[in-house]
Amino acid sequence: MSDNSEHSSQDLLSDIIRSVRLTGSVFFRSKLSAPWGISLPAADEPRFHIVLGGQAWLHAENMAEPFLMRAGTAMLLRDGEAHWIADNPATPKVSSETASAAVERGEPLFQGESADCHMLCGYFRFDRDISHPLISTLPERNLVADEDGNGLDWLKRTAALMDGEVVDAQPGSVAMMDRICELFLIQILRHLMKRDGETAGFVGALDDAYINKALRQIHADPAQAWNLENLSDIAGLSRSAFAKRFHELVGMPPKSYLTMWRMQKARSLLRNPYKLLEQIATEVGYSSDVALIRAFQRQFGKSPTEMRRELAKSIH
Repeated sequence: MSDNSEHSSQDLLSDIIRSVRLTGSVFFRSKLSAPWGISLPAADEPRFHIVLGGQAWLHAENMAEPFLMRAGTAMLLRDGEAHWIADNPATPKVSSETASAAVERGEPLFQGESADCHMLCGYFRFDRDISHPLISTLPERNLVADEDGNGLDWLKRTAALMDGEVVDAQPGSVAMMDRICELFLIQILRHLMKRDGETAGFVGALDDAYINKALRQIHADPAQAWNLENLSDIAGLSRSAFAKRFHELVGMPPKSYLTMWRMQKARSLLRNPYKLLEQIATEVGYSSDVALIRAFQRQFGKSPTEMRRELAKSIH
């Protein structure tokens, strides 16, 4: 892709990350001495593990074999499925609740004279009412590893920032960790975009010279009367080729994505208590507040007024 296309992809990525209101944190940080093993229950949010030093085995549901993570490697589990981490697949595992309770008592488990693994375990959270294909179309497990021998300096730097924030716990650490996790997710997605053969899902759509053009226009001007004809013209494809390519990469038809994005923008605008529904409707491409209310109800199962009250409560 050209430099302009790459820049536009990153702008789209920023737009989407802001819309889903990403937060994140590290829930476990330790230097572990073998033998050690921890099992983690299923969660309803993406989980990640970063090995800063040493190595660790990881096994998740539906994985044929355990995977060895070496220093400088990260794994993103998109669906937060149940999994375990250990120094050796045969090592008995304690529950994450037991390990966390021990840390809170000031008696962390798996401590010895020498540390065999330095690891960070964390999670990403998104606005519950928002469902964007950026996350849902990612592979179930996303490995970030040094595949060409040149080293992943960005991973080392970001992991060091996370580690330092956990250890120092300075004022504002929660907000700081949210921003570091946002940075980390963007870096993971960039890595997937650059990795050879990584073309599936919404990440592939961002990096696709044709679909990227259409997505840029939808994001830049959601109020425009976009349809299959004018979007396919922008992409430079026939209507049938565009519709097929868009659906394969984005995970939904162009019209569905346009509606979804309009509703996300409308929801964001509802955070402004002085913005009238008629104004919001115009800004996201609906002819009246009644048309907006109907579309909003279908998307979120509640009216804009109900959503506005919920959003106002969440601020306080």
